[in-house]
Formats: sequence, structure tokens, C-alpha cells
Amino acid sequence: MAAGCADGAGRVAKGFHNACDDLRPTRKFVDMPVGRTSLGQGIDAMTLPAVVALANAA
Repeated sequence: MAAGCADGAGRVAKGFHNACDDLRPTRKFVDMPVGRTSLGQGIDAMTLPAVVALANAA
């Protein structure tokens, strides 16, 4: 699992993509203030509590 932050437009930094290329996580998440959406490329955006809940359920 990899987690990061998106900017206000929902873009993920190049460093996040580079880290994912190196680490090859099974799931990728970015933190957003409210809601949940897919950013494409296998990246889900959701609130931090939702990410933590998913991690605890695994």
C-alpha cells in the first residue's frame, strides 16, 4: 500500500509515481479532504480516515 497527497486539482506529484514504480504497491491511495474518487492509473483518492480503515481491515 502506498499513500500520498494530491494537489487541489487532483494531480499526484511525480515523486509519488516514482516511488510506486520502485515499490510496486498492491494499492495506491492519496489523501483528500472529503469524498472518494478514482484518479486513474490505479490510484484512489479518499479521506485519511478511510485509508486507515482500509489498512486496518487488511
